[in-house]
Amino acid sequence: MFPRAAVRGVTIILAAAAAGFGLAGVAAAGGVHNAVVRGTVVHENAHAQSFVVANSRGRLFAIHARRRPPLAGTVTVTIRRLRNGTYLARSLRLDARHRSARVRMRGVVTFVNRRAHSFVLSARGVSMLVQTGARAARIASAADAAPNVGSVVTVSASVDDQGEVASNSITLDAQTATVNLEGTVLGIDTTAQTLTISATDNSTATGTITLAVPSTINLALFTVGQEVELTATTGPGGSYTLAGSSSDQGQQGAEDQAYQQGVQGDSVDTPEGVQTGDTQTAPTTETQDTTTTTASGSVDN
Repeated sequence: MFPRAAVRGVTIILAAAAAGFGLAGVAAAGGVHNAVVRGTVVHENAHAQSFVVANSRGRLFAIHARRRPPLAGTVTVTIRRLRNGTYLARSLRLDARHRSARVRMRGVVTFVNRRAHSFVLSARGVSMLVQTGARAARIASAADAAPNVGSVVTVSASVDDQGEVASNSITLDAQTATVNLEGTVLGIDTTAQTLTISATDNSTATGTITLAVPSTINLALFTVGQEVELTATTGPGGSYTLAGSSSDQGQQGAEDQAYQQGVQGDSVDTPEGVQTGDTQTAPTTETQDTTTTTASGSVDN
């Protein structure tokens, strides 16, 4: 984490070559693809060595980095896409630090605890806990205070510097049978052919998710305690069937093709094209990452 005395506007050029981390980028037309994303830090995952930025459209970016910016802070990050669909931070600027912030987030509901007034919002590389609160968030076109599993939702929420996310309103956008799940492997049953993971990627929720594993997926590639990114399909009664998987054990795991099997897809629209506004093109020249910290600068240079 950044020290408490972090300076507004500091630019951090992040090291990615340490501790065995590889630097292979994702092949795209014209070479390695870099982009710049601007938004609010809404979540962090120590297991994956990553943090999540929500831009103004609500798109969630799971970004691997050795150092994670403060929660609820606003940042500008140069990123490149990794093999498992998450991102690597090439450079990061802390634009402002806040105790709390208002955000918009779009994802799929993958776990619901109505007794605890909470649910898990998931997108590529992230499964994060959202509290609906005692007053219950307003939900467009629905009477329930928590959406159902498989609901594609846009959440208006507040996030504080401790990482607690409380929804103010929830809009139901659609229903999907395909979801992304990020979590820690808690159990492997080769007899029942099932895999059990934590409901959230950082284990903030006590719930678990068990998936049926088809014969096309090799259970031997999983180990208890491993951080994984899964693609799954939903079934009756909130059941899940695994469709694809990859490691998300830091940048090294995210880039390891040996752990990728089955379908590698996104459950919500995450276009590869660079967006305007909160996301824009960045120089595609591959440069060596360093640990230099400067008092000013721009990631766009």
